[in-house]
Amino acid sequence: MEQQPIRILQVLTIMNLGGAETMIMNYYRHVDRTKIQFDFLLHREERGFFDDEIESLGGKIYRMPAIAPQNYVKYKKRLNVFFNEHPEYTIVHSHLNALSSIILGIAKNKNIPTRIAHSHLAVEATVFQKIFKKNTDIKATLKDTIQSLIRQRVKKVATHYFACGQKAGDWLYGEKNKQSVTVINNAINASVFTYNPEKAKKLSKSLI
Repeated sequence: MEQQPIRILQVLTIMNLGGAETMIMNYYRHVDRTKIQFDFLLHREERGFFDDEIESLGGKIYRMPAIAPQNYVKYKKRLNVFFNEHPEYTIVHSHLNALSSIILGIAKNKNIPTRIAHSHLAVEATVFQKIFKKNTDIKATLKDTIQSLIRQRVKKVATHYFACGQKAGDWLYGEKNKQSVTVINNAINASVFTYNPEKAKKLSKSLI
């Protein structure tokens, strides 16, 4: 009987052309998909830029409602149902920064053994003060404030701490946990940027 690949559930908002999304796709294109397969739990109903490519590579896409205070209880119920219906996932990799505490908390309750939190940002320490400044984007600032308040729980529910850089790791997991954080550099395909004299010549001609 042919061995099936390990399926890793990647948790994001929407697979558009963002930094974290592009980084994941760069890895996804190059992993041995006979051994490892990525599936995606997303939080928008509309299709994203990478959805077609994900499906062409054998990935499955599941959708959840956006995480918001007004639907928090309903969201947790739906996520519980999702994990009940999909016991095949033994690895959950959440890229939602502080909100990973919600997803990985439920994954922990479901006894999913490998729960990866991945920090992709570092919110400034003075985020609370910004609310009282002129020309402040209140919605964005409140979002950052909530992230700052709930990030502490991530350490308790994750089994592995990933970050795009040391500052991002310090913000989500605390500076005391430096040794536990694995920094995953944002991968790029360097060959795409290799100098090609023929292409350079054609581009020069087109600009004349």
